[in-house]
Amino acid sequence: MENVRPNLVRGMTWFHAMCTVRYDARHKVSGHLFAGRYKALLVDPESEGHFMALLNYIHLDPAGRNRAGWR
Repeated sequence: MENVRPNLVRGMTWFHAMCTVRYDARHKVSGHLFAGRYKALLVDPESEGHFMALLNYIHLDPAGRNRAGWR
């Protein structure tokens, strides 16, 4: 079975909006729920010190629990 009208974007937009509305109401805050949480940084794989630290961070902290000690 094939979806004739792809609507993943619309569904994810709705889901994100509902999560934000409910979180804001529950915690009495306002704003974007995921603002500032995700970003992309370029890392030079030739600089081994920084590259290895980043790999350790990704490995130790996949769920954002800050076990790796970064802030």
